Amino acid sequence: MFGLAATLSYYAFVLAGQTWDQTMPGIPLSVGVLYVALVISQVHVCLHLVRILATGELPSGQWSET
Repeated sequence: MFGLAATLSYYAFVLAGQTWDQTMPGIPLSVGVLYVALVISQVHVCLHLVRILATGELPSGQWSET
């Protein structure tokens, strides 16, 4: 899981740099912004995985209402 998230983060970073000068046709925003969001989310996943590996415990708390 960590390898996948790190790989996605790296290639999203590369794509963000390559597409930063392109604008989206519908809104005046760079295409690279979408890839920056992917970089941020995958780095966040990596940080959670590092915490789980370092402490050895999963996050506590219930995420559903059942």
